[in-house]
Amino acid sequence: MISAKSSIFLLAVAFACMSRGQDSNDSDGEMTMLVYESDGDVVELSVGDEIVFNFTIIDGLTDRYLLRSSSERVFEAVVVGSKDNEVSVNVSFQVTITGKFLGIEDLEFVDAESEEVAGTHTVRVKRVLTALNSAFNIIILIWLIISYLSMGGLMDWPKLKERLIPPWAILIGMFCQFIIMPLITFILARVLPVDNPTAVGIVLVGTCPGGWLSNIFSVLLDVDFVLSVTMTFFSSIVGMFMMPFNIWLYASTFIGDDDRLQTPFSQLILNLVLLIVACLVGILLGWKFEKFRLICEKVLKPVAVILIVFGLGLGIPADIHMFYSEWPIWVAAFSTPLIGSYFGLSLARIFAMPFKQSVTIALETGVQNALLARTVVALFYPQPEGDLVGRIQTLTVLITLVEGVIFSSVYQLVRYLWCRFGGERDEKEDAEAAVQENGGKNGKKGTEGTQNRAFEAEGEKA
Repeated sequence: MISAKSSIFLLAVAFACMSRGQDSNDSDGEMTMLVYESDGDVVELSVGDEIVFNFTIIDGLTDRYLLRSSSERVFEAVVVGSKDNEVSVNVSFQVTITGKFLGIEDLEFVDAESEEVAGTHTVRVKRVLTALNSAFNIIILIWLIISYLSMGGLMDWPKLKERLIPPWAILIGMFCQFIIMPLITFILARVLPVDNPTAVGIVLVGTCPGGWLSNIFSVLLDVDFVLSVTMTFFSSIVGMFMMPFNIWLYASTFIGDDDRLQTPFSQLILNLVLLIVACLVGILLGWKFEKFRLICEKVLKPVAVILIVFGLGLGIPADIHMFYSEWPIWVAAFSTPLIGSYFGLSLARIFAMPFKQSVTIALETGVQNALLARTVVALFYPQPEGDLVGRIQTLTVLITLVEGVIFSSVYQLVRYLWCRFGGERDEKEDAEAAVQENGGKNGKKGTEGTQNRAFEAEGEKA
């Protein structure tokens, strides 16, 4: 569990990360050793495209330069008419650039003598979007609205009141979601070797409120579903203020002056308001029509399974590029829900919360509503920045699903085996104990009866 030393260590790491500022991220593009002209400030193309760009080196510290790609994985650069990609000063030349994978990298001008990078030119490679991508983005938004509508329909005020008075579980959950999780993801974004768009995506995951996925797992794990729904509802309301604040606090380090990474705060708040309105409509329908609530209760588990399968089946082909992400992105996506759940469970147990409520708080902390951030990024960020920011969110949702399904399956299996074998053994032991207890009572009564009859016989003889 969380100790004072680990808390101090976490804060120290966060302070060290924040004090680093943007030095390591702002070094690119500061070269002044080379002056050149080109067809444009940035080369933009799609994966599989090939474009010819014109360059002229006007002034430099040497007469010969080599051109190379900062990442052959993202794009390939070949100087037309040159076998070794060598160019001269004051001579116009053409470079054929081929997009190979999603990313933002640099075309580097390298001093042929010192082999130092004298200048760079930004190259953006975006993926080819299809109708499946647009359909997936719209379906995610509809999925979120339906999930919050059903969540509202399942809210029962008498049961909610039990969780609100006293509100300790909800307050602990809010603290974990909006204080601990953003800090954890910020540290991950700082420690892991990722680019700025990916770092922004990691922070966005940690700033999200709780989502419907945590409600699903609370049902599958038989913990406090009412508390889960209550925490999700209140975290969505608080998230209208805390999510933009945490993005400003933690993501600004990675955004800097890059206009293409600026957070669309108005659209983000609008999406949160839309989800809250859907939840309020569900509450109203559940209050006015008891049948609506009963339908939500009966279909929750099967619909949850269908949505999970449907989401995986549609989301994986739509965002197939996320599987080719570098290892730091996989580490962030895998560790974020687990670390968040650990801190949520630990803090709840420190405050002596019941075990089921503690597990519920852990779920609400670790299972963030990353789909919300994914939707905002996909709809309002330019490309390829949108895909670079959003791939960590999609991957986090996918890994969270896998982790949740594994934990739920193990729990259901253990529960079945316990009910099948352990339960029968307990019933047999209880029955034997009852027989022995009844036999002992009957034997005691028989002994007492025999003693009484012997005493009466002796009295008659006397």
